[in-house]
Amino acid sequence: MFKTEIGATGGEVGYLRPETAQAMFLNYKRGIIHAREKLPFALVQCSKVARNEISPRRGMLRLREFTIMELELFFDPENPKCPWYDDVKDTVMRLYNEEMVEKGVEEPLVLTVEEAVNKKLVLTEWQGYFMGLSQRFIEALGVPVENQRFRAHLPDERAHYSAQTYDHEVKLETWGWTEASGCAYRTNFDLSNHMEASGQNMEVRREDGTRYVPHVVEPSYGLDRLMYITMENSYERRDKRNIMHIPKELAPYQVAVFPIVKKDGIAEKAEEIRDLLQSKGFWVTYDTGGSIGRRYARVDEIGTPLAVAIDYETMEGDILTIRDRDSGEQVKLSVDDLPSALDAYYKGGKTFLELGEKVVRE
Repeated sequence: MFKTEIGATGGEVGYLRPETAQAMFLNYKRGIIHAREKLPFALVQCSKVARNEISPRRGMLRLREFTIMELELFFDPENPKCPWYDDVKDTVMRLYNEEMVEKGVEEPLVLTVEEAVNKKLVLTEWQGYFMGLSQRFIEALGVPVENQRFRAHLPDERAHYSAQTYDHEVKLETWGWTEASGCAYRTNFDLSNHMEASGQNMEVRREDGTRYVPHVVEPSYGLDRLMYITMENSYERRDKRNIMHIPKELAPYQVAVFPIVKKDGIAEKAEEIRDLLQSKGFWVTYDTGGSIGRRYARVDEIGTPLAVAIDYETMEGDILTIRDRDSGEQVKLSVDDLPSALDAYYKGGKTFLELGEKVVRE
């Protein structure tokens, strides 16, 4: 917990936790024993933290209490190689180093992760790895690469423990360039200070007998901001309807099931298909209220990628219709083929129009 002055005038003293990192450093000894003193290893925590925002605003972007996700990666500074570096080294990113930020340069450097590390614009492979991974992650949330950049902290902006920090920023329609995450090279600052204050030995022994205090790279994300970024980049207003184009991997439901009408056994058939899909592990929502158009609109609003309609053709020939949220296109396929088709779609093996026979409207 850290002491702070609450409010604009600082009239009240409070003790708040601004980050989860210190809890992980306190648990470092247990972690290194669990890892059998083999580095690299990491500790991860997701929890509530607090910041003394003078005037909270911007919705989910400026909060006094929010959820943070942090990872502390411990490594040997004499062996700073990242075993997964090759997976991201060719990732092209847009970057502003400290000199560019200080001079107010408008156009970013466009270079690969490997080039940034080789030129010492990024100090360690581990930072490069987490930055490349972060770009892919934010892209998976629906933010195109051209709306992402990495901006270095200036020395007077950088936290006292950090040798280098890059903010990963995304461009929002509402608030412009906004921090989505940070990646800090904390060196051995925290462990050395904990060791000095507690008297506990935080060192690790190398195979040659030399000892050292591990260095740390820390990627950090605000979960609330990630939610806001995903929602803004997913939202579309189309013909007086709200559509959330949430990536199909993140959608709260994978498929909706609708009976066209509640009579003639159609509702019962729809329930059978709902139960079938749920038994196969799909996240299903079921709705019988209102017109079919109103029901499509409801699931569009919550980002459900696909909707299955059960009608008289299903009763007569086991043929049903699937509608795509993003395009409004529809395809027909048999009930028996439905589970395998959805599985292929969500695993990336098939596009929507490959799931069945396209419905052509006259």
